[in-house]
Amino acid sequence: PAASAPLAIPRESPPASMADPAGVGAEGAPLSGSQIQANLTSAKEARKRAELDAQLLANRIALLKQEEEKAWKKIEETRKRAAEIT
Repeated sequence: PAASAPLAIPRESPPASMADPAGVGAEGAPLSGSQIQANLTSAKEARKRAELDAQLLANRIALLKQEEEKAWKKIEETRKRAAEIT
């Protein structure tokens, strides 16, 4: 079996509202406490989604590797049977 190249997982850029975590908005005005809290909540949700996506991808890759191994075993069995017949 041929070795496959590692997968590159694209990284998302933080939303513009999170560009400056120091509490200053895009126009230079300070963010209110509720705006900062909303940004933090949004960032936590985005991180949870990204972690879940990463886990789902890891599970899918593991399943595909298992399926590949099963396919290679069948190929080898078929080759052996073909060799026995000829």
